[in-house]
Amino acid sequence: MMDFKDINRNTIIDLNGFSKTKVDKEYKFFFDETGNVRIFKLTDKGFNNNENTNFILGGIVSERDISKQQIDTLFSAFKMSKNLPEIKFKSFKGGSKNFVDLLKNKNFQALLDWILKNNIWIHWTSMDNFYYSTTDILDSLNLTGHINQSELFVYKSLIYRSLKMNTNRAIAIFLRNGYPNVNNNRRFIKSILKCIKDFRNSSLSNSFYPNLFEKNNIFDNLIQIFNQSSINNLPFLTKNEEKKLIDEYNLIYQQRMVLFDKSSLYFDHELNVEREISKKTNIYDLQNIKSQFLESTISKAKKNNEFVSEEKHKSIQISDCVVGSLGMFFEFLNINVSTHIIDTSNWNTGQKATYKKWITVLKLSKSENKAFTNYINDEFFVNKIESLIN
Repeated sequence: MMDFKDINRNTIIDLNGFSKTKVDKEYKFFFDETGNVRIFKLTDKGFNNNENTNFILGGIVSERDISKQQIDTLFSAFKMSKNLPEIKFKSFKGGSKNFVDLLKNKNFQALLDWILKNNIWIHWTSMDNFYYSTTDILDSLNLTGHINQSELFVYKSLIYRSLKMNTNRAIAIFLRNGYPNVNNNRRFIKSILKCIKDFRNSSLSNSFYPNLFEKNNIFDNLIQIFNQSSINNLPFLTKNEEKKLIDEYNLIYQQRMVLFDKSSLYFDHELNVEREISKKTNIYDLQNIKSQFLESTISKAKKNNEFVSEEKHKSIQISDCVVGSLGMFFEFLNINVSTHIIDTSNWNTGQKATYKKWITVLKLSKSENKAFTNYINDEFFVNKIESLIN
């Protein structure tokens, strides 16, 4: 998967194997987000946010304008108060506490039926904060010319899973060494290597690497990389603010703008992102991209003189419901990622039918355009999703 820091359009297309013809189509994208903690950091007690919760930017997308009649049909099908100023995921999900609960939710079922009936797709970028916070470990080793992008992805995933096997231990290592401003390179690398070796010897690693030969080869290679690398200088783990792991998500927005620069993109307001994007014309000419940030609450939009059309504002509200649903689904997978089969034995007939529709929506969306999906997650998480929708 592509590192979201690289927002060169041709690089994104080439390295991910996207179809340029499809990426160049003139879509109508609507965006909202979930899991935006603004800053992901360490505290003396651990992470400031649940490490199983992904940041997700996504929503609905269509080749044609979505009509008022289409949207009115969906909103009338929702089982919630008609007096709400806008529909948010909190009201949409009702009492659903997790994805399995959501499968019983009438609003979720109505949304899926509407998406399928109207030939609408969904799109998403998913980012695992914990995973992304560990990628600089491997990037800081002297690997130039020795490892390709695919191998980097595999080894970064292995490091992440080695740390996540015992999150409390990983947090203790980070805190003791001032991560991501490492104060003792040798001690830090020795601790990471110990986590990798312990993961290798654990029964948990067998569920990620069922092939013993492949497992041994991957672990041997990564351990050799650590042993042969000079650790006197860890360039990406110096001159950083201690405990601060992620302090912005705006580059994810920029990547979508750059990649789909022929399309029209409508985002829900995110002031920090808007402020940072306005400074980035030196990276890419974002001024010529057809993007707009809108207040999804129609009454506020009118008050602020930014009302475009009811259809566009309500499409952002629908996108909020989509990313909220994706967030529940990805958290469900993140907790159960080592299991390659989803256990549906305790699900009722309705849940199984709704799940089948959900997977169909994901499949049709990816089939329309592979670039609708983007992951900043480890390989096991990505492979599990891909195995479900391919």
